[in-house]
Amino acid sequence: MKEFSKYKLSGFCSFFILGTLLTALPALMPVIKEELKLSYDSLGIIFSAGSIGFFIGSLVAGITTESLGVRKNNLLGILLAMIGVFGMVFSVNAIMLCISNFVYSFGTALLEIGIPSVAKIFVKKSAGVMNLMHSLFALGAMASPIIVSILISTNTSWQVFYIIIGISLALPALIFMNSGYHINTKSGAKKIRESTQFFRMPLFWIVCITTLCYVFSELGVNSWAPTYATDSMNYAPEKASLLPSVFWGGLFIGRFVASKLVDRIGEVKWLLIVSAIGIPIVFFAQNPVMNYYFLMIFVFLSGTIHASFYPTLQSIIMDNVKSGLGFAISVFSAFGSLGGVFGGIFIGQISSAFGIKAGYSSAFYFFLITFAMISLIYIKKNQK
Repeated sequence: MKEFSKYKLSGFCSFFILGTLLTALPALMPVIKEELKLSYDSLGIIFSAGSIGFFIGSLVAGITTESLGVRKNNLLGILLAMIGVFGMVFSVNAIMLCISNFVYSFGTALLEIGIPSVAKIFVKKSAGVMNLMHSLFALGAMASPIIVSILISTNTSWQVFYIIIGISLALPALIFMNSGYHINTKSGAKKIRESTQFFRMPLFWIVCITTLCYVFSELGVNSWAPTYATDSMNYAPEKASLLPSVFWGGLFIGRFVASKLVDRIGEVKWLLIVSAIGIPIVFFAQNPVMNYYFLMIFVFLSGTIHASFYPTLQSIIMDNVKSGLGFAISVFSAFGSLGGVFGGIFIGQISSAFGIKAGYSSAFYFFLITFAMISLIYIKKNQK
């Protein structure tokens, strides 16, 4: 098998598995909570442990990809993810769940940065490959709640899910061990000073801030739509709980379409067109009429709009940073994590002070900021 084929196969497998892990814990948590007698405070700490693990892992991944090389970084990510996943299987209290969620989230961060770092070895334009890989992530995130639902409906233990995922991680690990593409990475030999020259690039920081605002906007729809549907529109929880899967379905389709078109149109021009089209769509997704199906349609369309932002912004970093790419992608991912952290706090505070409708709709303004930042990137690229 050619090295590029190995790379794509390992990336597709890894990203699909990472997607399933993203949505598995929230889907399984009602069962875990009842079995282990957990409090709501404990649930918040367990979820936060994963976010903290991914944030720290995003920063550490810059060091490991530069010092260890991409293949060793990816194998370390697989190892930590497996330890964390099997740790979930044997968890009997909130502390063990926190530690396990932290460890496997740390490992997934290494993979989410290490795998894209290699793309420039094989392709001149990376946006298409990145969107295709992230579409597999979206597919995994969409499939995970369905798998969990089947397990729960058949009275199968929730630990079985994590056993399946832990065993599945062996496949990308074997591909990483038998690949040679890590030999071609040059950044591992660079000095720290040379590898951080991208800090002086205004474009880099503009892209990072754009990513923070984008994740904030995505979180507003993906995470808060179910709460809005139940608390403001008075719909049953079982109907409201379908909205994240609808959103991820839109993400999957949007990223798959983007993988075919973005390199033809151009990264920045594509983002500018999509974000302009997305302004009314995201507005109606977060300011819907009082009808569940109207909300569902616009949540799905909002998913297709948000779909290509992260992988395409990531590819802009990859195409413009010449040295220290691992560091650059790690800082980029950390900004995305901060968008998720601040988004949850901000929307929660607005909802507490002014009601869920105000909190849910507030994230739309960050989509407008995202559009403005992309316009600025477009102007700077044209000036260059």
